[in-house]
Amino acid sequence: MVLMMILHVFHVYLTGEFPRIHLGYRCGFGWHVTGYSLPRDQIGYWAVNIVTDVPEAIPLIGSLLVELLRGSASVGQSTLTLFTVYNTFGLPLLNCFIYVDALSNDT
Repeated sequence: MVLMMILHVFHVYLTGEFPRIHLGYRCGFGWHVTGYSLPRDQIGYWAVNIVTDVPEAIPLIGSLLVELLRGSASVGQSTLTLFTVYNTFGLPLLNCFIYVDALSNDT
């Protein structure tokens, strides 16, 4: 991951894409949200609880999104495990795809 970050910094510097905001930067938010659950303490539990409650405000599909994010009806062991999987496998893979796409779209 550090190598990918270094390559990205050089790519942005050499191509002069400073003002452009990539989706990869926005994906960094996912790292912060899912990283809260890694210590598996009270702070992580409540952070995940609050973050997964936010989509419930979306009309019609909010409760479905909350259940998909949590993996169950309430925050529990399965939710913390799911967020750990997102953090260790899902987000790095997503960032690699985004980085490869950014490199292949030299526009």
